[in-house]
Amino acid sequence: MRRINAFIAILTIGFLINTGKTFSQIKDKPYVIFISADGFRYDYATKFNASNLLRLSSGGVKAKRMVPSYPSVTRPNHYSLVTGLYPGHTGIAGNTFYDPKSKTTFNKAEGKWFTSQSIWQTASKSDVITANINYPDARTITKGMKDVYQIQKSKEITIDDQLDAIQEWLKMPEGKRPHLITLYFNDADHQGHIYGPEAVEVADAAKKIDDNIGRIDALVKSIGLPVDIIFVSDHGMIDIDKSNIIPIPTAVDTMKFVVNNQNSLVNIFTKDPSFVMNTYRDLLSKEKNEYKVYLNSNLPQNWFYGGNDDKHGRAGDIILVAQYPKTFNNKAGKGMHGFDPEKVAEMGASFMAWGPSFKKGIIIEQFKNVEVYHLLSTMLRLQINMNDAKGMLSREILN
Repeated sequence: MRRINAFIAILTIGFLINTGKTFSQIKDKPYVIFISADGFRYDYATKFNASNLLRLSSGGVKAKRMVPSYPSVTRPNHYSLVTGLYPGHTGIAGNTFYDPKSKTTFNKAEGKWFTSQSIWQTASKSDVITANINYPDARTITKGMKDVYQIQKSKEITIDDQLDAIQEWLKMPEGKRPHLITLYFNDADHQGHIYGPEAVEVADAAKKIDDNIGRIDALVKSIGLPVDIIFVSDHGMIDIDKSNIIPIPTAVDTMKFVVNNQNSLVNIFTKDPSFVMNTYRDLLSKEKNEYKVYLNSNLPQNWFYGGNDDKHGRAGDIILVAQYPKTFNNKAGKGMHGFDPEKVAEMGASFMAWGPSFKKGIIIEQFKNVEVYHLLSTMLRLQINMNDAKGMLSREILN
């Protein structure tokens, strides 16, 4: 394999010596490659005959369905996967969101928004080196950390670039070698939004991802280290009604409210608390089958999004929730996500895992994606940070 200068080696050998950790304490931890394929719906592997994923997971673990956190969109769920916290608890309330305390809108380049402890930071506290290739927001989250490698290229990162980086990282001397590598593919989500989940373009994207998984697995086996591989997605995908987009109700006066349209829901923030109840009653009186109207305090409790769960106050004072197949944004593609994953099965995400740490040939029932952070922390023998998981996934699938 050709060699490229694909990553920044931030560490020195002195790092572990200075922390008091011995090389034997670090090397006894397993190696984990954690792969997220954006929008790779829970049934895509079977639906599109992803032969590598089906073969590899048959010798490990496969979930019937992984349940995304609400709202079932990319940024909040990728953060939930690596923090073990629901979006209401992390404050990453959407792909875009508004913060009424600072009166500012989320900026993905600013680390101040990512205040929950992620798996990279948990690993760092135990002096475990990690590496990342394109995982959403990871570069911002880990900025300034001395023990995280990042692939660095100004242009598109190809699968060859990724394989080169993984090979270089895993062939590093003990003490500099990362024990967790995170990476990301967005092909299925991109094509699913444009063409819908039934399209041949999505089938082609699933095949491309499956081919990449096969190449990663073959590379790992050629290196000879005991590496576990976990394959997940953040959410699913479903066709929406493009011909009947819901307009924002006229009762929502933008002179009185700040409106954050997330397609499947709309977060509405008051500029004056006295406006809320009259507007809520007006909206409720005109509520249609297309959407439901909630106050922050009466959002469904199992979403962990409103009320006492809205730790950062970013869900809104009033929330409009589209009822599938309707959405609020006429710029949305043919395929969409963001709906309640307990009511719309197609929001379900994928979970597969194989390697020496996992039980062999088992299929498990659905579980919530906040369990994944706990799983990674358990596998790497880290001090687990406070999170929303119950630890059931770790107990069920690890040897």
